[in-house]
Amino acid sequence: MQVATNIVTLTLLRSHPLTRILHNIVVTYLLTESHSGFEFPWMLHRVVPWDLFGGPPAHERHHRTGSHHYQQFFTYLDWFFGFTEHHSHKSRVDGH
Repeated sequence: MQVATNIVTLTLLRSHPLTRILHNIVVTYLLTESHSGFEFPWMLHRVVPWDLFGGPPAHERHHRTGSHHYQQFFTYLDWFFGFTEHHSHKSRVDGH
């Protein structure tokens, strides 16, 4: 469903071929990062401020609880609708 939505949207917007390629690269990276399960210091959920990206921790919590973190990459709509758990990336790495 997500792939079809991306294709239709990019087609309706008459996106330039290079824009489509860049979009595919970025989305592939974000999907790979969120499904990796790793917690490296350079990952987007650690680098970008304000917890804008959920990354692997949010994705793992989504599968564990089934009631949190519905948005694919970002967290602002989940926060707005109350679908997030308050968490700290540092406490997760420290194991506390």
